[in-house]
Amino acid sequence: LALEWLQEANLTMLSRGTKKTTVADMCGPATLRSSLVSGGQYQVDANAEECELIGQGAYGMVHKVKDKVTGQSKVLKSVVRPESWDDERLKMEAQILQNLDHPHILRIFSWYEEGDAINIVMEHCDGGELLKAIREGRRKGEQLAETWAATAIRQSFQALVYIHSKGVVHKDLKGQNLLLLHSTSQA
Repeated sequence: LALEWLQEANLTMLSRGTKKTTVADMCGPATLRSSLVSGGQYQVDANAEECELIGQGAYGMVHKVKDKVTGQSKVLKSVVRPESWDDERLKMEAQILQNLDHPHILRIFSWYEEGDAINIVMEHCDGGELLKAIREGRRKGEQLAETWAATAIRQSFQALVYIHSKGVVHKDLKGQNLLLLHSTSQA
């Protein structure tokens, strides 16, 4: 189970006493994940080919892309800067996600700025949205195993506890933002 914590304007740094936590506060020693993420210079166009549009929202769009070298599917999320955001706010979500290292939080590979947009190359979650998978199973008459449901919820809570320990609040937690890393389909 991977959870998408990157929603436009939906990650907020917690206030600790009188001081608000910043991205810089999160940047302690480089974790394995954060040291592997390239920020600011990667251009996806050279390494990947666009496959399909998989989502669109008020601030941008999400494309599934395929790495030309490895054949691995990834996601390219492009967020266009709203008028009320400055450069720091535009980059904040990528920087926050870069510094979160948890098995149940969506992994990013790189991010870069392009004009008034930021592009984030992320892990592709083959299983799609948790609620869609549950509804599809129900439509097919499949039983949802209690242990599977308990595991999904437990992993979600573990990720929430982790981000809260880092001073981050997710302000748009809903079924559409809980993603399954692997497909649940019985092929």
